[in-house]
Amino acid sequence: MMNGRMPKDPPSSPNRPDEGRSAVQLSLALDREAPARVQLPLPFGAPPPEMSREALFVSPANRDAVALIDSWPRWSHSVAALVGPPGAGKTHLARVWQSRAGAEEIAPATLRDGPQIAPGPMLIELAACAFPLSGDAERALFHRINRALAGGGDLLLTAERPPAAWPIRLPDLRSRLEAVTLAALGLPDDDLLGAVLLKLFIERQLKIGPDIVPFLVNRMERSLAAAARLVAALDRRALEQGTAITGALVREVLMAREPTEEER
Repeated sequence: MMNGRMPKDPPSSPNRPDEGRSAVQLSLALDREAPARVQLPLPFGAPPPEMSREALFVSPANRDAVALIDSWPRWSHSVAALVGPPGAGKTHLARVWQSRAGAEEIAPATLRDGPQIAPGPMLIELAACAFPLSGDAERALFHRINRALAGGGDLLLTAERPPAAWPIRLPDLRSRLEAVTLAALGLPDDDLLGAVLLKLFIERQLKIGPDIVPFLVNRMERSLAAAARLVAALDRRALEQGTAITGALVREVLMAREPTEEER
C-alpha cells in the first residue's frame, strides 16, 4: 500500500543464483537481457481475461475454493457458495464450474418465482446484489435450492458474505442457506497477485524487467480486479508515451491512481 510518499524506483537486481527466488521472479528473469519492445497502438482492445481452470493459480488465499470446484460433481451437498471480498477471484471460479457443469446462469435481477423451474445445474452470482432481496426473489431462491436438494441439479452461489449473514426474511430460506457448503476466498496473497500480474503482462505481450512485478505487489491494492486495471493502465500509458514499461512509468501510474478505501 502507498503511504503518500513517492515510491522508490524498482532496484536494478544484480546477477544472483536462482536459489530462494520465487517462480514469478524466475519467469521474469528469463527476459532480463531481452531488449525492450515498444508497442504501437492497435485498433482493438485488450484480450478478454481467460477464465479457464488452467489459468487459475492456486495459493492459500483460494485453495479451499479451488478444491470445492475441482471436487464437483462429487459434492456432499447439492448447494454450495463461494464467498469473499471483491477481487478475490469468485467470478473466475464460478465460470470454471459453469463451463464444467454446463450450468445456466440466473442474474439476480431476473430471479423470479414461477411454477416451472428447468432441471440442470444453476449458477447465481449474488456478489454485486443489493440486499435485502425482494420477497419474490427470496421465494425464487428458496424453490431453486429445494429443486437442487431434490436432485434437480446442483446450485452454486457467489457472494461477498456467507449466506448465513444475509438479511433474509423468509425463515425457510434462511434455514436452507445456513446448511449450504461454504468455501471462502481471502484477499490475494503475494504469490497469487504476482502470478496474476505476470499472466496479465504476458497476455498483452508486454515485456517487463524482473523487478517490476515484486515492486507492484508490494504497493498495489490487494485485488485481482485491481491487478487487471493496473496492467491496463500501464499498457495504455506506455502506448501513449511510446516507451517500454520502466520503473519510472510504474511510479507515474501508481501515483496517478485513485486511492483505495483503506488509504482514504
